[in-house]
Amino acid sequence: MRSTLIKILIIVAGISILYISLTRAGLEKLIQDEQQDKLRKIPVTFEWVNSRGEKQEGRYKFPETTTLPTNPLYFLKKMRDELWIVLTNNPIDKARVIMLITDKRMEEAMILNGRNANPNLIAKTINSSLEKMTESNEIIKDLRPIDKKEFKQTWCQEFLAYRWIINSLKISDTDKMIIFGKMTKLDER
Repeated sequence: MRSTLIKILIIVAGISILYISLTRAGLEKLIQDEQQDKLRKIPVTFEWVNSRGEKQEGRYKFPETTTLPTNPLYFLKKMRDELWIVLTNNPIDKARVIMLITDKRMEEAMILNGRNANPNLIAKTINSSLEKMTESNEIIKDLRPIDKKEFKQTWCQEFLAYRWIINSLKISDTDKMIIFGKMTKLDER
């Protein structure tokens, strides 16, 4: 009995070490690809009104995603995402990783919307994206001014794209109001 328990613990430890090693290797590749702009392949064109009341067109690129919240193994993807964040030491890279995860979640919401998924799941996915956006903002605000500049323009484009996308989703007006309220709080930072 005891030897069986020890074998099980060794197997679990081995699988855990392998999972963390693969996650770490994936993280290094992810950071490299994000720095070289190889991950963002899905362009979204959106309209917004500038401070002078003029309509303008913007463009933002989202990363591809294949595993959706409807997949029974989605929890592994979320665990991997959290490990990516924990394993990233450099604050600039950490902000990039979190922004990428944020955009992947928004892309998931767009795909779910296109597949006429449950509106509550779509709203939940967007809220998950906004939680990550909050996390990246906390890191970005502590960066040096020269480093913040890189993120400022990207964040503004991301924010405008999100507003446009959320308006087009098949979720309740109440959910949209709640989401836009959260976004307004983020924008005030």
